[in-house]
Amino acid sequence: MTKDIPFDFLDVIDAYVGGRNTYFCKISECVKGKGELLEDLSEKLKFPSYFGKNWDALTDLLLDLSWFEESTIVLAHEILPLNDDLANLKIYLDILKQVMFDWMEEDSPKLKVVFSLGLKQKVLKLLSE
Repeated sequence: MTKDIPFDFLDVIDAYVGGRNTYFCKISECVKGKGELLEDLSEKLKFPSYFGKNWDALTDLLLDLSWFEESTIVLAHEILPLNDDLANLKIYLDILKQVMFDWMEEDSPKLKVVFSLGLKQKVLKLLSE
């Protein structure tokens, strides 16, 4: 994680599994479209029933996470979702980046976003466009 890129890129993204007071979830590899991604996130992150399943609602809930008792929530990506939909993938990455910058302003950020090290160049390229 750097001040410009608020994500961790790791050889083994499961490194956070079993961490003390940590909730770990991994984006499903079968996620193809925006709707599937939002549904996967809703299920894995236990979003409240009022989740609107759109980008704004995702941003709002990622900035909240108050329903978790755990002090750290890890959102891990072994692959990039929406790989066939670069416009929505870029939106998703931009949302994660902004949310992480907002969390970094807290004394103890609750959310960590992790990507497989092999995705680093593609993520950085998409965020720079």
